[in-house]
Amino acid sequence: MRWMTAIVVLLLCSGGAFGQEAPPDLPPIARSRFAVPASSFRELRMIGEPAPAPRAGETLHGEAIDAWAPGNTTLLLFWSPFVEGAGEHLARLAEVGREQDHIEIASIALGPRDRVEAVLGDLPGRNPTAPRTVVDPTGAWRDAFLKPLGLTELPAIVAIDGDGRIQFHGPLRTSSMALGSLVSQTFDPAEYTRNALEYGARMNISRLVNEGRARARRGELPWDAVLGMLREGIALDPQNTPLRVLEFDVLLADADRPDEAYEVARRIMADFPTSPLTLNDLAWHIVSFPNVSRRDLDVALEAARRANAVQGRLDSGVLDTLARVHWLRGDAAEAIRLQRIAVGHAPDTWQGDDTRENLRVYTDGSLAPGDMPRPYRSPRTPG
Repeated sequence: MRWMTAIVVLLLCSGGAFGQEAPPDLPPIARSRFAVPASSFRELRMIGEPAPAPRAGETLHGEAIDAWAPGNTTLLLFWSPFVEGAGEHLARLAEVGREQDHIEIASIALGPRDRVEAVLGDLPGRNPTAPRTVVDPTGAWRDAFLKPLGLTELPAIVAIDGDGRIQFHGPLRTSSMALGSLVSQTFDPAEYTRNALEYGARMNISRLVNEGRARARRGELPWDAVLGMLREGIALDPQNTPLRVLEFDVLLADADRPDEAYEVARRIMADFPTSPLTLNDLAWHIVSFPNVSRRDLDVALEAARRANAVQGRLDSGVLDTLARVHWLRGDAAEAIRLQRIAVGHAPDTWQGDDTRENLRVYTDGSLAPGDMPRPYRSPRTPG
């Protein structure tokens, strides 16, 4: 299955400010024609520049914010009481503030006061303390920070260094690596810039390849042109496993060149023998993509077994893939055995519902061994 469980621990701490200048030792992909200029990349917008002055607002907890603390890092968490999970982030942030004397914590609440107070009054954890919180009824904080920084996803984090300059910003969901380096005091501004520009180039080539795929499907571009772009990117960025798997996908499901596809799959397995996500993707795409003219279930079995060996057979998504491989091979007993284990590890959320659904169709007689299960969408799926 595509979905794999992941546990991300967000660690927050201080670090130095940095500017937008691109470091001289950029990786090849970030110096190629797929590169994104630092000046136009949202993740680097206003980095190293003076932060806007604090705005007026309704202070609910702690002292009002009228200046940035000199010598300390200020972490602003922008959140909404209408976004699920806000309380967990606030409780964690308050705990960091208690433990780190050199960090100033503030939460900027974008929502009505009564809803904000309800979230703050029901924070999870043992004896939680609400962080200093300002309600932004007029949108002044939003207009000063989120709009110019290009932040549209909540919760969002903005770090301001001891000199009052913007140090880092981004959606909290994607900020774990940068924030983790801040807490360990290993934050390197040049390294962050390199990583951001490398990420931007990777996203750019993926966008261009997917645009090429759409054109090729309409007959406007030969598949060799799409594959040539992919291989150019892989040569520049050989450790980019999503791009490597994308080459496999294009050969298998788009260009209908299965022999070449499985040669690529074997190279990927040889190059990344301990990457469970990569191995699982290969196996899952073989046994789930529609309109595949030849499914090499031996390759799928090898990839799925390796992924499970690395994961210790503890990940429900990876087990689900291995069970699917056995089902399509006609080994119903082994598929059901593995699927029961997968269900035992699956969360009781929409993300685990397809694992339970697969066990149902394997056991209720509605699907013959060797036949592909129909795509399933949980009624609990968000959106």
